[in-house]
Amino acid sequence: MPPGAIERHGVSTDDLDGLVEFARSIQGTRLALLFRTLSNGRVKVSFRSVGDFDVAAFAQQFGGGGHAKASGASINGTMDEVRARVLEAARTALASR
Repeated sequence: MPPGAIERHGVSTDDLDGLVEFARSIQGTRLALLFRTLSNGRVKVSFRSVGDFDVAAFAQQFGGGGHAKASGASINGTMDEVRARVLEAARTALASR
């Protein structure tokens, strides 16, 4: 989500949880991710899972945490850098299962 999108569309950060939850509800989904730029220049990543994929353990490698099915992390870097790092790690983690 680009900077200013929340204000521009008149939504709250709580509304974003619904977006990542929707992605998790799609049949066949094992891991849902939502990326958004924070005002401090970091990128917030929300992790949601289905099945036995533990997103709390996955988020730890990025300095985050939470629950087994719902976690998050605030990561230094540009959106492109963070997205590339997280997606590569997700592909590797999912391929090993």
